[in-house]
Amino acid sequence: MDLVGSILKNFFWRASYRCRAPDDPVAALRRWYLPAAHRYHPANGCAYAALAPEALRHSDALGPAFETGLEASIAQILVELPDGEDREGAIRVIAQLIGTLVLARAVRSSSLATEILLTARDDQLSAEIRRGER
Repeated sequence: MDLVGSILKNFFWRASYRCRAPDDPVAALRRWYLPAAHRYHPANGCAYAALAPEALRHSDALGPAFETGLEASIAQILVELPDGEDREGAIRVIAQLIGTLVLARAVRSSSLATEILLTARDDQLSAEIRRGER
């Protein structure tokens, strides 16, 4: 596997590991992943958010590495989810995080970007509370 594939394969595992919290590792991951500062440093941030728009256009090299990395991240997030959660739940977490960051990076307005980040983070956590997951 090439360098890009290795980075993608290990990204969420490292993030999840750094954010381990005995009571709620997924909420810790969300808090770690969605601060406003993450928007401003794409070179040091999420490889998925940076490369997702390019993965399909460069399918010969990037596409397979992206997919392999994503599958590994889905598996790692699944381990962090509460009992009873399935693969769909892991995909939902990753999609919400990456989608939020992509949107926040796509707008020029700092206030709108911050609003996107905070709203998504708070909505995701609030939904868990409403479902009785926290």
